[in-house]
Order: sequence, then structure tokens, then C-alpha cells
Amino acid sequence: MGGFLAFSTLHERVVHERVAVGTPASAVSGRAGINVEVAAGAFSSGEHETAGTAHVVRLATGRRVLTLTGFSTSPGPDLRVRVAPGRGGDGSAGGVVDLGGLKGNRGDHEYQLPASFEVRNATVLIWCRAFSALFGSAALQES
Repeated sequence: MGGFLAFSTLHERVVHERVAVGTPASAVSGRAGINVEVAAGAFSSGEHETAGTAHVVRLATGRRVLTLTGFSTSPGPDLRVRVAPGRGGDGSAGGVVDLGGLKGNRGDHEYQLPASFEVRNATVLIWCRAFSALFGSAALQES
């Protein structure tokens, strides 16, 4: 167990996925069939320095994704991407949706958002499940 924690805490993982990009909702005037950026927010640091931008993009198909671009944080054990309603920073609070494990501590990533999740005033959290620690967060603002 100690070896896993040491490896995952000290090991940098860079991921550069091709992520969806959308036109800000405020610039879309009735055009159909395009990706629309619904909300975005810049990351601020929690217990570890974290930077980058979170974007919620509604794809032309109607599906929504969360993208992290220019993202960086410290490596850590069992880091999760979570979305919380409101402006909370507790990744284990009620109503928080877990989108899965953080794919890498640096780079661009994309995660599926559940259709039922309300994006308005939500906060993206990078949460260390092993230590119940907030690495960083991004408060989403409508685009």
C-alpha cells in the first residue's frame, strides 16, 4: 500500500486528449447543430497548486461534457473529478457527482456529464478520495 501511495503521489501523468470546444452560449443566436459552451471557470488552488480552465460544452448531439484545458495540479493518490452543486468545496458532500478518476495531473481531458446534472452555479472539484482533500476547484459561470 505504501508503494502505491508513493508512486501515485510522486508520478506525473500528462494526458492530452482531443477535447470538445464550443461557441459561447452568449454568441449563439438560434444556430443549431454546433457545439455550445454553456459554462466555464478558472481553477483555483486548494491544498495543492492547481491551474487551468473547466468548460461545460453541449455537443451538437445534445450530450454534455466537461473539459479541462491547460490543466495542472500536483500528482496524488486516488484523485477524482467531481462536480458539486453551488459553491461548495467538499467533494464528499451530498449532491456531489463523481465523474471518475482524474486522467492525468497535467494536460487536456474530457469527462461525460450526466444529463440530470444542473450546471448553473456548480463547482468542479479535483478531490483526493484517499485523504478527503481538495486539490483545486473551478466555480462555473454561464458563458
